[in-house]
Amino acid sequence: AAGVLAEEVALRSETVAEGEPRARTDNELVSLENEVEQLRQEVNAQRSQAALQIIQLRQEYEKKLDTFAMAQRQVQQREEEIKEQETVAAQRMERIRDLENELSTERRANEDLKNEMARVRSEAQWGDAKSQELHRLRTIMRFSQLKRDSDE
Repeated sequence: AAGVLAEEVALRSETVAEGEPRARTDNELVSLENEVEQLRQEVNAQRSQAALQIIQLRQEYEKKLDTFAMAQRQVQQREEEIKEQETVAAQRMERIRDLENELSTERRANEDLKNEMARVRSEAQWGDAKSQELHRLRTIMRFSQLKRDSDE
């Protein structure tokens, strides 16, 4: 716009120097001023459009930032949930190991009890055989005593 105005001033000085009427130059100046004003309006409109685009882009950027921040919070939440689940799983595995150890101990104790019961049964059977033998011997001794008593 400034370049056009400078050109107009140079043109005006040439036309005045050649002796053309001053009214025609004034008409051209008015026309040029109108063109300059129109260009200013167009530039202002373009600036307004650019400003609106900038505002829209900023809003979109902020929305994307908000979306990204929300996604990050969700990822962090999920990571915390996974860590908690891993902790629970580790605790359960520890409990399972404890129960397996306890079961193994109980199995050994049960096996020991079975062995002890077998030994006791064996001793009981031995004791029964001895007890029967003892009873037989006592019976024989009584008969023998009775026989001696009857012989006397």
